Amino acid sequence: MANRAITKASLRLQAKTGLSSEAALALLKSTAESVKGGGASVLSSAKNIGARVRVDSETASRLQLSVVGGRAAISTLGRPKPLCSFSAQARPSNGHTELVVGGLEKWSSRQERLLGVIPTGPVVIAGMTPYKRFLHAVSKRLQEVDPSAQITIAEGV
Repeated sequence: MANRAITKASLRLQAKTGLSSEAALALLKSTAESVKGGGASVLSSAKNIGARVRVDSETASRLQLSVVGGRAAISTLGRPKPLCSFSAQARPSNGHTELVVGGLEKWSSRQERLLGVIPTGPVVIAGMTPYKRFLHAVSKRLQEVDPSAQITIAEGV
């Protein structure tokens, strides 16, 4: 059986849209600014509280993004340490733009264990809840701007 954290981390958005590469990346940047808060539940790390998506760097066809936690911003000076990081690429192809957002490139995971050995709970990736929320927000905004866009969010694509 494949490592469940690696499978979860492969979650990505793939889309074909009529938007230009520049417009698609601009949509991603504006969506990143609007996705805030990670929520906390039994299965979600407290590090996700106050989480947001941050654009770390950009080129004409690529964005490097990360999910940073609000809690981390309080405990460290300067830039908060990312909970997970991923990239987005937009490239023209046959009269449309192919947009790929994610999977996770860097992340940390944890799993509850009995006596420090026997796994007793699901694998939890720090920042996964806000990351998923970001992918769904991108999908929604892209569909609003370009109703003919073909969008898929799936693991291992």
